[in-house]
Amino acid sequence: MTPLAGIPGEIISLTEHFFTLEGLPHLLLVVQRRSQQGPSVRAQRRASKPAKKVLSDLEQPRFERLRAWRNGRAVADGVPPYVVLSNRMLTDLAIGEPDTIAGLRGVRGVGERKAALYGAEILAVLSEVDPLES
Repeated sequence: MTPLAGIPGEIISLTEHFFTLEGLPHLLLVVQRRSQQGPSVRAQRRASKPAKKVLSDLEQPRFERLRAWRNGRAVADGVPPYVVLSNRMLTDLAIGEPDTIAGLRGVRGVGERKAALYGAEILAVLSEVDPLES
């Protein structure tokens, strides 16, 4: 039996590396294989994710205002924008349009800390009147 016969799945590539270490010869085989078991865990997770939400003509301007605020706040705080709020949270805020701090906490990912840090600013951005809404 060859050493490669025990490797399950289809072998895609094989690379040999021969070297000496402390005067002893070594052979390293790097094997890339395709699993026979079906999709990987990562592929299964990706497939189980819900589809991205599509924003309406009224929600899109709210999302853009929230994103502009978030990007400015991130620069002021010296952190990446996703640390302030993720795009998913911005989308949920634009769709749900909460008008209280308690309503903000109902958005997935917005807990006590983010509500306390950013709540008043988010509510101010959401309360801005958009010409399409009037």
